[in-house]
Parts: sequence; structure tokens; C-alpha cells
Amino acid sequence: DGMPDAWEWNHGLDPDDADDRDHDTDGDGYNNLEEYTARTDPRWDESHPKSVPELSSGFNDSYTVHVGQINSGDMLKDILVRNPTKEVLPAVSAFVLIGKKEGGFELKSADDFTIPANLTDISDDAEFVDINADGATDLVITGLGDHVAGANDRVVYGNIHERHAIPARHVGLAPETRKFFKELSAWVDDDKYFVKNAKKVSVPKIVRIDFLRDSQNRIIARKVGGDAETPLRDSVSTGNNCFENPLCLPVKDECETGGSFFCYVFTGDLSDLSGINSGGDPCASSGITCVYGADPLAHSVMDVADDPNEDNYEAFVKFTFSPTLKVTARDFSGFDEHAWLLATRMLRPLRAEDAVLTPGTRQAEVISRTLEAYLDAPVLNNRLLGVGNGVLPQVASPGDYDGDIAKVLESMEFVRDKITLPAPQNQVTDAEREDSPNKDVTEGLLRCTYNVPCYPDDYTPRQKLDINSRLEELLLPLASVTYSSTDEAAIAIHDSQLHMFARELGIEVLVTIDDTVNPVQITNVVTSFNTNFVGIPSDSYGKSIWHNHPGFYGVWQGDAASYVNGFGSDICNQERDFTVYASTSSLSKANVKQVISVADKSSFKFSTSVYSKEDSIWGSRTYDFRNDADEVNVSYSSN
Repeated sequence: DGMPDAWEWNHGLDPDDADDRDHDTDGDGYNNLEEYTARTDPRWDESHPKSVPELSSGFNDSYTVHVGQINSGDMLKDILVRNPTKEVLPAVSAFVLIGKKEGGFELKSADDFTIPANLTDISDDAEFVDINADGATDLVITGLGDHVAGANDRVVYGNIHERHAIPARHVGLAPETRKFFKELSAWVDDDKYFVKNAKKVSVPKIVRIDFLRDSQNRIIARKVGGDAETPLRDSVSTGNNCFENPLCLPVKDECETGGSFFCYVFTGDLSDLSGINSGGDPCASSGITCVYGADPLAHSVMDVADDPNEDNYEAFVKFTFSPTLKVTARDFSGFDEHAWLLATRMLRPLRAEDAVLTPGTRQAEVISRTLEAYLDAPVLNNRLLGVGNGVLPQVASPGDYDGDIAKVLESMEFVRDKITLPAPQNQVTDAEREDSPNKDVTEGLLRCTYNVPCYPDDYTPRQKLDINSRLEELLLPLASVTYSSTDEAAIAIHDSQLHMFARELGIEVLVTIDDTVNPVQITNVVTSFNTNFVGIPSDSYGKSIWHNHPGFYGVWQGDAASYVNGFGSDICNQERDFTVYASTSSLSKANVKQVISVADKSSFKFSTSVYSKEDSIWGSRTYDFRNDADEVNVSYSSN
């Protein structure tokens, strides 16, 4: 009927019913064959050959916001959001925020309601910005309390993975959230913001700094990065330190619980520790500075002239304050504590020109978790939590957004520009992606590589259906012809659009080459939606297979071992050999039986052949045994 079986299956049609080509399943005036030809959805009336789909993820400035009574069951005000542009298939389907008696809103599809004509347009209060830097543009409604009594400003997050659907997440911006982002944004603009705007207070001056000692006069200190009981080899120590010694614990407990005196931890050079009690103003000692806070617990003493050739020690110390002398300190308690701590402790080091932020570190995790807590949504697709979470998306420009959480994206950009990830291998270029005929499927998907892999949970059910459907379509021209050999079939796959699509996805795709028939045929394609693994279908054993290795080297012993284990012991009774092919930028192949009954791993060499397209020949290579491959669990019988 002119429609591929896979496409019909994915869109709820019957591959065995040739007449359904003429059916208009969704009643939009176009039959199913016309919908297939235009690659539109035959089950959705807004998706048809004359509608222009929005390929970007999330909102754009064409969307409008209206407020009024939509839910007829109450007298509360509700909000309608939609893209009214005709002949456009919106990336975000029309939805309503239904007001709740207890406060807040519930998000539902606009299709569930009859929309009245007398709603108030508040689109001027709508801003469109990628607020959590996940690659999808979000909707921020500011000044909402002017239209809905008691309502906080609200963020509706654009879907990064699923287009042409209602949003999955929205959150109200409470006053403390607005305060957090307002102050964080101000610090991004001016790193002296907190210092300039802090209240000045007078506090007692520190006139003496003493080491904390136990009953045996031992300093409670330890070498930084060393063992807890490393002795201080200097005149200030009369024996081993007791940082972890039970004799020190009563003194430390009194100190740390705010007992009879305040205690602090000083980290510095050994020589600075030695001279800390030499008399005079301790805060004016060489290399020593005292930092005063509005509260005694906020004071600290720092070594500002660290000698790189000297070991650093951390020691418990106690301060003595003057009853009369005062110094001026800054009181930061009026700021949002989390904004102040995030900026001054975690983000400040990134202002250095050569600074980098490595995903997976404590610093990166604190930044990510703090922003997520305030936005109630993951930021940067959780990329800061570790390189295994994928590749960073491009973040949209903040534009002219100046609402209550003004310039928050600048914070994201500030962080993003400092992130370093391992260089991806065999990566598809941006130009290739932009020109790709598969852009309608790959747009908005995570960019997966061997270093930053993807897994099945990274894809929605709809995305999996779209990927499988496209793989089936790209298989058709390969499966519609025959081949004189398995090599010829594998070369055709390697040079095909199917392989290019697999590279764009960054996940492993497997194609079965049926060499049990003559001529050879290409039969089916599967994927496990996993960068580092693809399952071999049961009906593919006993045949040759091709698969891609995203950013990996060519075929290796693990590929052969997986095939042997999946086939089972009966492989030993087969007189023929079986070939597994693997594609990266080049195509390679190997005989799978060579990994059976390896007597001496140390002397074993895995043999492969790499195809040279330029010379049309296969060149032989060997590799040493690798311990990270699966062990083969079958062996030849004694005969």
C-alpha cells in the first residue's frame, strides 16, 4: 500500500490492510498515505502535510498566555497557554493551568476544556528562556499575582525529549526562590555584590590565638593529606599530635559544641603555626590574616602566604577577644544564605581565567544540586553530576528577560563555559547534524559517545518508536537487494544512511546478514538504545552480524565472545565459521570461533581484518588478549 510495515505498526495501522492507505484516521482531510509521504502523524489532526512542525524543543515567542475562568466547576482563575499560529504544529501542545482551591495550579491538556472567548491576554508578562539550561526553552510568567490573587510567578518547563505534547513539569516561584536568583544574578554581574551590600557591624578584636592542647600539652593538629597521628616535628610540639587521640576528644567536644570557648581550624604552613603565639597582634603576623564575621562563629584565621615547599597542617585553635577594642565586619545574614554560599564558595573559583569545572566533582555536584533544589528541575540535564550523564546541550541566549529571576541563565552560562569533558571520539560534527535528513528524529536527543554514553532510560517511549521506525525505513533499500558475499553486504551497511543515523544517535545498532542463503540478504535491524551494548536477537545466531561501535575501536574479542555465548555449545558442531562486523570510521571483521578454548591467554592473539575502501582489500591485524571481555562459557568437545 506504499507505506512501510514498520511505519504502519508504529502509528497504529494494519500492515496487512492495503486499503488503509486511503483512510483518514485522524479526520484532518489527509489520508494515511499522504501522511506517510509527508512524515506527519496520521493519528493527530494538527499534524498533516500542510502543517509546519516546530522542530525546536520547548516554547518560542509565538505562544500566548490568557487568564480567566476556564474550569466551569469553580470560580477560580485559570491560565491558557497555546501557539495560535495557523498551519503550525506546535512543539508544545495547548494546555491550561487549572487553579486549585488550596493554591497553585494543575496542568492539563486544553483539549479537555471548552475555552471561553472572554479570557484576558497577559502575554506581555510571558518570557521565554531556557531557565534550567537543558536545551529546551521554558515559559516564565512574571507578575502573575497581579492577575490571580496570591499566585506566585511560575515556570513551565519545555520538554527536552518529547515534542508536540503538553509540558510535564511546572513550578511556582516562591519569594525565597526569587530572592535566591535575584542575588545570585547580581553576583554574576558583579563579584563584589555581597561585599558592597553587606551591613557593617562592630565586633570584638582578636588579640590572641592559642593552640588547643590536651592534658599532656599536645597540639590538636595533623598534617594535611597525611595520617592522623603524624607528629609535628617542631618546637611547638612536645610529642605526637592527637587529632584522633581519645585524650583530645573531651577538649575538642567542648570546643565544637560551643562550650567555654570558641574554637576554629587553622590550615597553614608549619612555620606559621610555630610563630602564631610569638606575641603582639596575631592577625598581623607574617602570612596570617584574621577574617571577621558578624557572629564569632563566622570568624576565621587564614594563611595568606602559603609556601609551596612547606607542608601544610590543620590545627584546632582558640581566640581571645579584647573587651574594648573593636573592628568592623560585614554581616551577610541579610542575604539568601544559599545564594551567598554558592557564589562565594563554589562559583567564585570559576572566575579565574584558566578555571575549569569537572563534572562529577563535589564542586560541580553542589552547584547542580543547589540550582535544582530552587528550580525543582534538573539543570544542564544533570551533566554536572558526571560525564556518564551525556554531552552538554547548547544553551539559548537569555535575551531581554528581566523578571524576578533575572539573568539566571547567565549563571548557567557562567558555569557551562567552565565545564570540561573528555574529547568525544568519532563524533558527528555539528555541520553533519544540521544537514542530516534524520534531523527530525535526532533533534533534542542527547548526544551520546563512548566516553559519555546513553542508556535506554534516556529515551521516552515516543522517541524509541521514532528511532525504530527510522531504522526500519533506512533498512529498506539495503534489504531490497541481494549480495554476493557477507563482505559485500557489510560494506553496503557501513556506507549507508543507516550507519550514519546510528553514528548520529551514538548508540549501538545491529543488522543481521543472512548468509545461510545464496545470494546473501540483509534481513533486520535492532537497537538496545545503549551506547556500549546491543543485544543479539535469537534468530540472528547462525548468521553473520554487523553493528556499529560509537567512538570505539573496531571489532574485538568481546564481540566474538558475546556471539559465542549467545549461540551456545551447539556452535561447536557447526562446520562453518561465523563473522561479526563492526563499524567506526572504518569497517572491521573477525571470525567468532577463534575465542573458543583459549588455552593460554598470555599468548592468545585476537585476529581481525580491516577494510581499506581506497584499495578494496582487507588488511589483517592482531590484538593481545583483553581481560575486560566476557569469558567464553562453551568449549569444543573432546573429539
